Amino acid sequence: MDRDGGLITVTVRVGEDVAALGRIAVIGADAVADRIQTEPDHRRRGLGGAVMSLLVSAAREAGAVHGLLVASEMGEPLYTGLGWRARARLVSARTATPRTSAESRHG
Repeated sequence: MDRDGGLITVTVRVGEDVAALGRIAVIGADAVADRIQTEPDHRRRGLGGAVMSLLVSAAREAGAVHGLLVASEMGEPLYTGLGWRARARLVSARTATPRTSAESRHG
């Protein structure tokens, strides 16, 4: 586990390979989990749950009371099994051609 200010990162290695990883940012009483992933060859071994448990524990130690994460459909059963509850659905979109910063100011 690594800590850099309010950012906590957990990496699980099997030999030289990264098997699973994730991070959580603690901002006051809030924690936001991000980039939680398990590599395909290492799935279904409990690594995602272990990563989340370590992150949540470290976030609580750092003062977090509330947590937020955005789950993929594949990840949702993992988080539900760990006690997380869906509170809202998120829709993400982007334009076909990203606007430049100059276009954003004028459009």
